[in-house]
Amino acid sequence: TVYSAEQFTARTFRQLTTSFYSEYRVSDKTTLIGKLAYATQEYGGQFPSTTQGLTAADMSIQHLFRRTDHSVYAGRITYAAETEMDRLLQAENTRFEPITYGNAVELTFLAGRSIRKDGTLFVSAETGFRYAIADDADLINFSITTGFKPSDRWLFLAKSLNTVSLQNDSNGVDYDVFRLEQSLVFHRNERVSYALGASYDLNGRNLQTGSSVYLSVWNRF
Repeated sequence: TVYSAEQFTARTFRQLTTSFYSEYRVSDKTTLIGKLAYATQEYGGQFPSTTQGLTAADMSIQHLFRRTDHSVYAGRITYAAETEMDRLLQAENTRFEPITYGNAVELTFLAGRSIRKDGTLFVSAETGFRYAIADDADLINFSITTGFKPSDRWLFLAKSLNTVSLQNDSNGVDYDVFRLEQSLVFHRNERVSYALGASYDLNGRNLQTGSSVYLSVWNRF
């Protein structure tokens, strides 16, 4: 993922992130999920600098509650370890620095439904409550995804990704962000898929908004 932002103080920010995401199906209804991301951040302008560090280290358990011919309902619990930095930037007092997250636990409810009976058009939604173990504010994360599958090989996804703070932090991360994301997925075969996407921050509070592009490779073992 390549992310960029430009601050009103004529400084620029770019980040290159390498992420690893894995799923292991324990049973027909339970899946273990792991995510690890490492980034290089570059600050331009009068005082350029470069930093590197861990941006995500998450472990999740997802459980399927109910599945029908046209809908699915599931729940997920995630433990997020403390990270050194993230691409979001504090905007208060013209500072230009990465946010550092503390430990947190998130509970998420997921629902999806096919709009067409053949499954070529579908919509899904996620709502999660992120409880901060450290001094960060608790967060509400919610997203809506619409998918269109014109053929067996191609899939188009449009997402609305949003985070709202409960603003109950004492001395940690506290921000809101509203983001749009689009991606095109190509299924090379039953095991390998490629995804090319872009996102744009529509609005935010206590952070510097920007845009990003990413390329993903998925492999089923």
